[in-house]
Amino acid sequence: LLPFIMYTIVRNPNKHVNPKSFGRGLNFSLCFLTKKMYNEIRMQKTESVYRRKQEMKYSDLQNGSDIRGIAMENEWNETVNLTEDAVRHLAGAFAVWLSKRNGRKNLHIAAGHDSRLTGERLLQAAFTGINSQGAKSLNLGLASTPAMFMSTVLDPCHFDGSIMITASHLPYHRNGMKFFTPDGGLEKDEIKELTEIASGLTLTEPFDAAADKVDFMSVYESYLCNRIKKGVNASDY
Repeated sequence: LLPFIMYTIVRNPNKHVNPKSFGRGLNFSLCFLTKKMYNEIRMQKTESVYRRKQEMKYSDLQNGSDIRGIAMENEWNETVNLTEDAVRHLAGAFAVWLSKRNGRKNLHIAAGHDSRLTGERLLQAAFTGINSQGAKSLNLGLASTPAMFMSTVLDPCHFDGSIMITASHLPYHRNGMKFFTPDGGLEKDEIKELTEIASGLTLTEPFDAAADKVDFMSVYESYLCNRIKKGVNASDY
């Protein structure tokens, strides 16, 4: 913009500058600069996404049959690697893996979280990953790990799969993911498959975090109570 003004003044040092001509030139310069800035920002963003994808090795997040990582800033200055983007890709990878395993697309995948500070944020990221692959997300909210597995086997749910956002006993700044099917939790080799699938996924905005809320903990509570009553077999039950 400044070069245009200087050029106009130098070119017409002793002449009156036509306001209309100056306005048209100024408008052209602003449009040119805006477009240039937009292209540069978009290029930087593309390069940034590519660089993050190159730097991120989802296999680094594997911890046996779980996913574990640093989910938030902390006093030990440990680098955050279990980001929303990482959870999004891994949840999407689970939907892809489950679809291949079941041989169908219209999957119902539930997700829940424990009481960690990053639980709700990562849960929403998981929904975006599940939805990106055409599966339906079910929000079980605050839940326990056993409950998330049982959501795949108990009536009236029988979900195709489930994801628990948790890091068990680890410190507050960590978090992780556990994956379940009606056959149980995924094994080490299957988690490795998920990390490989996640590395090959390309997910683009806008992301959809829509998920139907399900009160499964009430169902699970009733199931446990009935099992205990049956086992005790007391007359006052």
